[in-house]
Amino acid sequence: MEEIVLRAKVILSALFNIEEVHFEKHTSRNCDVISARGYLIFFLRNDIGMTYNQILNYIPALTNHATIMHNFKRMSSLLDVENDTKLKYLNFKNRMIDNKMYVIETEIMKKVKERNIINLELNKLKKLL
Repeated sequence: MEEIVLRAKVILSALFNIEEVHFEKHTSRNCDVISARGYLIFFLRNDIGMTYNQILNYIPALTNHATIMHNFKRMSSLLDVENDTKLKYLNFKNRMIDNKMYVIETEIMKKVKERNIINLELNKLKKLL
């Protein structure tokens, strides 16, 4: 997972012309920095399936999970209404998918989620017996 997050930070830094340090303990309010963090949050939550608290571990510049929730909702709205934002996000995502490791890890995450759902269903059935 570390490799995926690091790759995402590198790609977003290039796309937004910012330094990678802005994802760490840097509290810049520059528009490009905020946008890059928003893309990273949306990607980690929506495409990777991380929890808000897990995302907080990878973006120490953010102070709490409520900030991450706000950014995630904001990005969701922007992607629905702004074509430029959507195109830029798709460009970022395509650059991430070029990494074969990302594809493999994404499939593993899907299988883990499926397994968890099956385990929950099995536990419900066991309780009925």
